Amino acid sequence: MNFLEHLAEEARFQSGVTKETFSYRKKLFEYSSLHKEKTIGVLESGFALIETYDQRGYWMPQKIIKPGTIFGFENFTDTFQTENLLEYRVKGLEKGSFYRISQDYMHLLIATDIELQQFIQNQLINHLANISSRYHYSQYGLYQKLTLELYRIARDLSLPTNNATLIFPNYISISFLAGYLRAGRNRISEQFEELAREGILESRRPIILNMQKFSQKLQEDYLSF
Repeated sequence: MNFLEHLAEEARFQSGVTKETFSYRKKLFEYSSLHKEKTIGVLESGFALIETYDQRGYWMPQKIIKPGTIFGFENFTDTFQTENLLEYRVKGLEKGSFYRISQDYMHLLIATDIELQQFIQNQLINHLANISSRYHYSQYGLYQKLTLELYRIARDLSLPTNNATLIFPNYISISFLAGYLRAGRNRISEQFEELAREGILESRRPIILNMQKFSQKLQEDYLSF
């Protein structure tokens, strides 16, 4: 039995685990000066978006998360240095479901479940690796950042990559990418024009990429798709 199946079973009998549903833009979780969740969440189905609160007072898209992702790591301990944590929230990108787990019950699960301990360890390692890669990512120009982010989004959303074209859902738009990359819409549009000139971009809404040319571009620049 994997971790999500285990939580499904726990939610049937334990008050410390509840299963909830969400839809597009519905808030699943928030850690901010106005509202601090005291639970831990685990995404079961559907995709969601982590947004961080910036100094200008805007919620900005930070990371797409997929089923199996844990959020609310700060609630694993009572000694977390909260001053080091950015305010953030998790909102749905489509219909889905997640488990909300109380802090006390999560501590019990961790103490008694070896599989859960390994699951959390793997998530923390992946999170640290992601933070480490951000330094190199910051050195790229906007065009490189855009192509790399399109690749990462396709991977995070588990989009099929063995077809002639790569088709993104409608919520991955120029406006979404502008927020994701901290760039203006006009600048993203300029990069899209360059992608179109190179024969990579076939449509802007929905965003459709020529898979062969996109893969070649990624391999030329930094990775194998």
